Amino acid sequence: MRQIGQARPHTPSCFRLTIVSGITCLALLSPVRVSAATLTNLSIAKQVGNSSDLGPTSSGGPPRERKSATETLSSTACSFATRYSQTLDIDVGAFGNTTSISAAADYRIMFSVDADPLEAWTVTIDTRRKGELTIVNDGGNTGTGNCSSVLGGFTGGGSSTGTLSIADLRSVSNSGSPSSDAADSFDKSSVATISGTGPENLSLSFSWTCNVTSVAAGITGGDEAALRMGISSKISSTTTSANNFSAGIYPGPGSRTLDGDGHFVTVRLVGSSANPVIESSTCIRDLCDPSAPCLYRTQGTVACLGDNYHVDVDYLDGNGASICSQRVSVTNGSLEWKSEIRCTCGAETSQWMVTDDPGFTSGPVGDGLTSSEGSILAAATAGTVSIRKIGSTCIPTASKWGLVALVLLLSGAGIFLLARRVRMS
Repeated sequence: MRQIGQARPHTPSCFRLTIVSGITCLALLSPVRVSAATLTNLSIAKQVGNSSDLGPTSSGGPPRERKSATETLSSTACSFATRYSQTLDIDVGAFGNTTSISAAADYRIMFSVDADPLEAWTVTIDTRRKGELTIVNDGGNTGTGNCSSVLGGFTGGGSSTGTLSIADLRSVSNSGSPSSDAADSFDKSSVATISGTGPENLSLSFSWTCNVTSVAAGITGGDEAALRMGISSKISSTTTSANNFSAGIYPGPGSRTLDGDGHFVTVRLVGSSANPVIESSTCIRDLCDPSAPCLYRTQGTVACLGDNYHVDVDYLDGNGASICSQRVSVTNGSLEWKSEIRCTCGAETSQWMVTDDPGFTSGPVGDGLTSSEGSILAAATAGTVSIRKIGSTCIPTASKWGLVALVLLLSGAGIFLLARRVRMS
């Protein structure tokens, strides 16, 4: 396996079958694919520090509930998305005592980057915590709630930039207006990248704590208090003493969307794996008419891009000046692209750059095209690799077949006359 960034030795193991010299040259190049990293072995799980589920129950205290869950929302070779959801609820009834319930979130996402030993890669990680601390006045005293910031980190190979943490302390209380409801909606995010080389096992960890309290005052009891982060409370359906509990349900106060709340993590593979790869390239040149334009064709594939992207191809002469260029746009999600253009012969290199229209851009790539010989060198963003030429054949065009036949006929006639003269002498 060659190193990305190291040239593959050019192998001039080609053959030339000349039918009529100097008519049409077609250079064919063998397909070559640069290895692309992929994401594998995804798992998501709560850790020992995560609070155990509780209830819904009113046994030994006021109605209360604590639940959390993890799930994978999507997963491909190029990206995945996960969600951690939770609910935390309490409601002290009449003659009850002030009671709090806490929850510690602690979970981990593990995955592998499957790459060649010297292949460079980068993953981007977007995190988002969205939900609401909700107090509902149900005739009790008051309620409070709070959540700490998110502490995020990673282990494994590579280096990181940005942060997985979300600095976002939250709190809510209706103590200033006991007869009213109160809410603290939150929606904060963070972005980080991890870059490395070769295969790696990575682990992302996230933790935070939340607490809700129903503050009682004698006969009135306390108000409903809840944390809503993607799980709807079931207190009302299982405990008769809180059969109208609404602070922790969906859509509930504020008409929230259950699937829209939680702690979300989206990981996307970018970098070398998103570079276009030359699959083949052909050069067709009419050598009988040097002034005629050449037909250049280059096609390849991409990985880890969205449905919409474009590839800019620029054919350059020996001095690096552009002879002609073309933009190939893909809007249907196809992983294959193809450039075909007629322009002045003499291009020695071509550069091409792919751009993911939603955002990601890779670097330029040169393929070292030589029109007369058809040899191609492909330079990936991390270095140079070559595409081996497997053969070139000169084939007469249809318009030249009459001339070819005439030449052969005249040559045959000349040989016949010469042979006859020899016999007669």
